[in-house]
Amino acid sequence: MQIDVDPQEDPQNAPDVNYVVENPSLDLEQYAASYSGLMRIERLQFIADHCPTLRVEALKMALSFVQRTFNVDMYEEIHRKLSEATRSSLRELQNAPDAIPESGVEPPPLDTAWVEATRKKALLKLEKLDTDLKNYKGNSIKESIRRGHDDLGDHYLDCGDLSNALKC
Repeated sequence: MQIDVDPQEDPQNAPDVNYVVENPSLDLEQYAASYSGLMRIERLQFIADHCPTLRVEALKMALSFVQRTFNVDMYEEIHRKLSEATRSSLRELQNAPDAIPESGVEPPPLDTAWVEATRKKALLKLEKLDTDLKNYKGNSIKESIRRGHDDLGDHYLDCGDLSNALKC
């Protein structure tokens, strides 16, 4: 049975409302410390999207945290957002005559050496985990197979490949 729903009343198709917080009372470092892994990076990106006054600081923190993972695509995305945010803050500083320039307004350069090295490390670790899993399956030890799948899923999650992480 198919039910027709008015598209305006469908909560799944409702447009996301973008809230903007102008005067935050948030200690960003303490807030970020309460999360770990991918969730910490996602929360910092959320703050950067919704709080213009903390945007640059949140993106810098997210950039430093994402470098502890194998997620190269997210690193490049956060770096792009950080570059755009610093350019817009520089324009705002130039337009305001009495503004005090912030120290370190320039974003860090894109670390292409880190990107390439991390991609290679991730590929090598993936090959090792895949080989280990095949060996475990050959030995038919159920607990080792389960741990192999868990390790492979954790690696995919660390690389930002959520669909393959769920398959493991």
